[in-house]
Amino acid sequence: MRQLLKWIGLGMVCCIAMSVGMACTEEADCTDANRPMMNVGFFSFVKDTLPDGYVRDSLVGVAFDTLTVTAFGTDSVIVNKQVHASALTLPLRYAVDTTIFVLDYSFGYKDTLTLLVHNTPYFLNMDCGYQMKQVITGLSYTNTLLDSVVIKDPKIGIYGTENLAIYY
Repeated sequence: MRQLLKWIGLGMVCCIAMSVGMACTEEADCTDANRPMMNVGFFSFVKDTLPDGYVRDSLVGVAFDTLTVTAFGTDSVIVNKQVHASALTLPLRYAVDTTIFVLDYSFGYKDTLTLLVHNTPYFLNMDCGYQMKQVITGLSYTNTLLDSVVIKDPKIGIYGTENLAIYY
């Protein structure tokens, strides 16, 4: 009987130890499962006159008084009247290969930015599921206020790399 009580006690201690050990295990690391976002910077060239009379172009950041960004064809407002907008972080669509943004400036003008994106699904793991790799393959835009748009890094990611530079 004494031997049986020792085995029962040892079994209970093992169960408690296993419970504590399992409770302290780490959860799945789904940091790669964050939604990739496109980062956009706004710039302009200004002409500087140097003391010796030479003129040079300088690249400066642009900040709008107010900027609203909507998804074309929907009622989704992505950025709502952001004050002093000099950079944006925008989501791209997963289900289709085209994303269209409408840039609505504070003084009534609008530009449209159309992005062609190649979406590739990939499997992270059982806990985190699937994620989408996105690469910008082309773009077009209107020239109401925009001068040009340059793709600086076509790979959309979670690390804050500037993908587009918009020049005014």
